[in-house]
Formats: sequence, C-alpha cells, structure tokens
Amino acid sequence: MVSDTSQNIMRFDQFERHNLKIGYFSPFDALLLKRLIFDLANEIDFIVVEEGIEHVITDVLMNDLDCAIVMDDYGFNQNFSAMGLGTQALHTDRMVIGVSERLPFSDTITIDQLKNQPIIYYSNEESTYLKKAFTASLGTKLPSLSIQRVDSFEQMQMKVALGQALSFYPRQLISVYDQPDSHIRYLPLKDAMHQEFSFNLLYRNDNLNPALKQLIRHAQQSKKPTDEQLIKPV
Repeated sequence: MVSDTSQNIMRFDQFERHNLKIGYFSPFDALLLKRLIFDLANEIDFIVVEEGIEHVITDVLMNDLDCAIVMDDYGFNQNFSAMGLGTQALHTDRMVIGVSERLPFSDTITIDQLKNQPIIYYSNEESTYLKKAFTASLGTKLPSLSIQRVDSFEQMQMKVALGQALSFYPRQLISVYDQPDSHIRYLPLKDAMHQEFSFNLLYRNDNLNPALKQLIRHAQQSKKPTDEQLIKPV
C-alpha cells in the first residue's frame, strides 16, 4: 500500500508539472505562442484559451491562467510589476494602418486622415484595451475618431478590403496572415512618432509551476528569428 501510494503521488506530481494554462487575445500573439510552445509540446500539456486582453490579465492575476501573451508599451505602459506580475519580451513590432486598395491614399497616412474613416479592431469579446492603446499612441493633438470593435478577424479584413473601414496592425506579423488577393495596403502613420510596441509573456512572480519556469527559460534562451524566417516583406 505504501508503494502504491508513493507511485500515485509521483504520477500526480508528474501530471501537475507537465500542465500549463496559457491565454492569448489575437491571431498575432497566437502566432508567437505557437512558435514559443512548439518545441515543448512533447514535454508539457498545454491548455490554450483565447480571451480579451483585460480578461487574460485578470485570469493570470487570479491564477486561472499560468501565463498569457499580451501587447504592451503601446500608447501607455501597464505597471505589471506593481501587480506582482513578471514579463518576458517575445517580439517587438510597429503599428501600421490597413486601407483598401480602393481608397486614394499615398504611401503614408496622416492622423488627420483617420478622422474621415471609421476604424475597427478585432477582439472576440468585449474589450477596449486596443482602442485605448491606439488612441493614446496618437498623442494629444487628436481628432475625433470613430473606433469600434468587430468580433471576428475575417469580418475585420473584409470591411477593410471593401473600403468600409480602416484598421491597425503589427507591421511584421500581419504579413503572415495577409493574402496576395486581400486588396489591403498597410501604410505607416506619417505623423505618429510612437507606434512601436511589444508582445510579452505575462505571469505571476509567485507561480511555482515548474512547467511555467521551463517555458520562461525557453523564451529567454530561444534565438530570435530573423525577419526572413518569421515574416515575408510587407
């Protein structure tokens, strides 16, 4: 009986050490997540969920998730350390504006031109995080903008392609999802100086899950891919 109990405890411990719950909020950080966990898929059982950014942050704080990939340093900086959360940078990028080929824009777009078109962003649940971040990134001289959420990535792409709205995208990562016949151009904002941001792995500092520690070490040690390996030119 002692031997059986000991073996059961060992199996339980092994099970716990090889389970990790991870959250993400968009197709772009899902791409980074897939690349991050692929090499560890034979060692860790991953439970992956898609939620709004506010939702994944709350779930990490509440220990409902071990970690999540979130966008930060865009428009405003979240003070995650004050919440007892740690971060590990995974990818840096720059925001660009997607516009239909039907619309008469040059090779750049100005902040003032944004007020003439509705702007949309994707989130699968109610969230204003991206709206607030995008607005804050444009600075204080801001025209009145119409910014609305859509609940599917495909709907966002369709509306932008048809010229019914504009949207904002990470310059490097959108090239992975863009199709040659998408009829969308991705233009830099001419007069917005702070369009850089990062995708970070977010976790509680007091989370002792060995699988989380293994994932963080893997993220720290992984060689950063070149643009040619990660994306195609925009």
